[in-house]
Amino acid sequence: MANPDYIAAIAAEPERTESRLAGLARILPRAQWFALTILMTACLIQWSGWLPGAGLVAGLKAMSVGTLVVAVLVLRPAGSSAQWWWRLARRLGMAGLLCWSVIWPVEQIAAGLAARLPAALEGQDLRLTGVIDGLPQRHEFGDRVTMRVESCAVLTTTANVAVAAASRPDDAAIAAGGPGAGCAMLRRVALDWGLPAARHREATAGISTAAWPLPGERWQVVSRMRRPVAPANPAAFDGELRWLQQGIGAIGRVRERGRADTVSQVGPHAEPHNGSHAWPLRLPIPDPARIETLRHHIRDALEAIHVRYFEPQGGAPSRWPLLGIVAGLSIGDQGAISGTLWALFSRTGISHLVAISGAHVTLLALLVAAVLRLVLTRLARRWPERCAGLVRPVLVLAAATASAFGYALLSGWGIPAQRTCWMLLTAAVLVSTGRAAGPLTPVLIAAGLIVAIDPWAVGAAGFWLSFGAVVAILACAAAQPRKAGSGLFSGLSGALRAGLQSQWAATISLTPLVAAFFATVSLVGPLANAVAIPLIGLVVTPLALAAALLAPLWPELARWPLGIALALLERLTDGLLVIDGWRYASLALPTPGTAALTAALAGAMLLVLPLGRRLRLVGALAMLPLLAAPARVPAPDGLWVTALDIGTGSSLLIESGPERMLVDTGQGQGMDSGAAQRVLVPYLRSRGIERIDTLVLTHLDMHHAGGAAYVMAALKPRRLVTAFDPRWLGLDWPPHGQGGEPDRESGQNRVERLDCAVPTRFALGRAVVTVLAPLHLPSDRDAARDDGSSCVLRVDADAGRMLLASDLTPRGETALLRRLAPQELAADVLAVPRQGNRTAASERWLAAVAPRFAVVQVAYRNMHGHPHADVRERLAAVGATLLRTDRDGAVQIRLGPAPSVTRTRVDRRPYWRLAVEP
Repeated sequence: MANPDYIAAIAAEPERTESRLAGLARILPRAQWFALTILMTACLIQWSGWLPGAGLVAGLKAMSVGTLVVAVLVLRPAGSSAQWWWRLARRLGMAGLLCWSVIWPVEQIAAGLAARLPAALEGQDLRLTGVIDGLPQRHEFGDRVTMRVESCAVLTTTANVAVAAASRPDDAAIAAGGPGAGCAMLRRVALDWGLPAARHREATAGISTAAWPLPGERWQVVSRMRRPVAPANPAAFDGELRWLQQGIGAIGRVRERGRADTVSQVGPHAEPHNGSHAWPLRLPIPDPARIETLRHHIRDALEAIHVRYFEPQGGAPSRWPLLGIVAGLSIGDQGAISGTLWALFSRTGISHLVAISGAHVTLLALLVAAVLRLVLTRLARRWPERCAGLVRPVLVLAAATASAFGYALLSGWGIPAQRTCWMLLTAAVLVSTGRAAGPLTPVLIAAGLIVAIDPWAVGAAGFWLSFGAVVAILACAAAQPRKAGSGLFSGLSGALRAGLQSQWAATISLTPLVAAFFATVSLVGPLANAVAIPLIGLVVTPLALAAALLAPLWPELARWPLGIALALLERLTDGLLVIDGWRYASLALPTPGTAALTAALAGAMLLVLPLGRRLRLVGALAMLPLLAAPARVPAPDGLWVTALDIGTGSSLLIESGPERMLVDTGQGQGMDSGAAQRVLVPYLRSRGIERIDTLVLTHLDMHHAGGAAYVMAALKPRRLVTAFDPRWLGLDWPPHGQGGEPDRESGQNRVERLDCAVPTRFALGRAVVTVLAPLHLPSDRDAARDDGSSCVLRVDADAGRMLLASDLTPRGETALLRRLAPQELAADVLAVPRQGNRTAASERWLAAVAPRFAVVQVAYRNMHGHPHADVRERLAAVGATLLRTDRDGAVQIRLGPAPSVTRTRVDRRPYWRLAVEP
């Protein structure tokens, strides 16, 4: 039986809480203006790519401080004009705070930029001591962890001594370029630990995992670090911006390691600095390391249950991505979800459901509120005299908000979850105090808080999709007339009608944003969401949460909700695969311009709001430029060459008029990590291109043909040119339902196959493609992998000529020089053979080719040092302009009367993009 005195004490607490909240509620309507200022400043910086300099920031600071000082000085305690002076002081204070709202995101961004590794320290060994503060991420190359750096020392290999900073240096010392100064500025780093992703298998087999770091542990490591340079491609994921958002200033592979609690040092003797690396803004939340540790234990427990109960003999690769969905819905870890599944969810329009969304957090908060209200009501009925005060909205709202924050923190604190938590907190404060506010007040305050903590959030698609959906739903709900009704049927029909209206509002309003961020629109999205929303939101998510909570404590019990969730997800993905196979399931749209996107957003709001048929017709017309934007293609006599930044490998897109040829598909460590899926297909979709005409696989090397299977399935070429049997790549040949025109007899699509042998020729628009080598086709897989079997192609167009040399060997160069006249090798653009290996592109051969532009696709700080200095000298001797993707990012050459070159990393470089010197 409950203690009545204790209950009475609890009942008295809400009164004191309500009085405190009343003061906060009075501030919130004005706080939305500061939130709006912070949001607009961050958007301006992000969209322009320009960061204000120190002089402008200093001027804004002086203005802010000056207005605040004047506001204090003009205050008068009494007199007839006291009210006038008070209004003046309040307005001056508001102006000063608004100036500070502009300064805040600028200084946050500047602090993040200053915490990146200087170029002078790349390639040097650093001894780092710090705390593992993130959930280890599983990758094919091993596992990556993040470390919050507490001390750093530079280990110089020449004298075998360390150079370290005793404390955090000032700007002058950093500008001087001292090694200890640059090392001291590191706050957070990402480390490739080098352990296999299947660590739980080793633990199950009894293998020690003592060398594996857990969140919250302190480690000391020696690592050769590099700057956080990521591939720079148009319309692709920007890894540098994401690393900057996460505060990661350097990336390296662990070479030596030891637990800092038991190991005094690792590597040569040195005294590291002990600087404070706290972010400028700290929130009163639990220790992140403890939360990450809990998430880690839950993930391990879920994987152990999966291995024990749901993985058949020999493994079940298809089930692991489904487990990744369960982990994503429960603890926000989406690392195990394959790229193939993400692409499926994107094409069918349900990506927002397979991650922690605002709807999941809201459902949990509503459930907690309903249960607590029921409990409090029962207590009040049992002890009416002592417990009547317990039935207060403030208690229910506080518990619901606390549960939402707890779930959001456990699930990784993503942007949709943050938005929901801050909106719930703002709404709870306003409701508890009975103060009225507009429906956009919680939205603006939530957006301002997120951007104040993370000014790079405005660059994330999730930020705009999350807030866009909320604004559309609020606008639709406010415009709908309220219909009074009674009875269970009336209530259910009203709830169903409101749900359908909300789904319609969110789908239509987000279509322009989805097209802008992902260059695709799902036409089957409403159908897929009609099934997936109730299934995932009301069934799978509760099962995933139950499995996550039970897994560390009662694995035998947790396997039942986990098994049901996996079975439902398997049925759901099977259904999505069926509708995704429909001919017009999704459309690839060119990335809209500013004018088209603005018109489409306005048109979407006209369609959502009940403003009459005429205005809805106007809204539909306003969205037409978004759906009918022309694809960007070269002129009929033009020739475009695009070399994407895919790391070490080869993948070149050749365009002549409306036709396109892809030469090689880049490296591939598996379908989900291949360059084709990460870079090539998103780039083509951003231009509204869904298919290619010709695919050329020069030889069987995995850096050239690693993504062939994915490209065949995703881009459906009508012509395949190879020097080897396609079945050696694991392709289902001849393919069914891919590329070409339908065969009249079988009804299946045909793919024309050409052997890469002289004298093969075919047309590409008005251009002509000629195969120059090899002279002999390889007879087996080993011969097909050899560089000597590489296809060499020449593309002749009115605008110019290109020579694609693949991995042409010195012997092959000599053979071409003997067989062909120099004018037959001459080209405006040369794809340098073998990524610029030292023996590639001899002087005699380059003299015959005489290129104006030479393209090399290599990774940043690649282990071979390509392109070699000798090759660079030989290219400079013939007057060729060297374009290399590690330095220039993605490169596009447009040949014509006035050739132009676009370099993604160099041209119009935004403030966060690192400059790379050769």
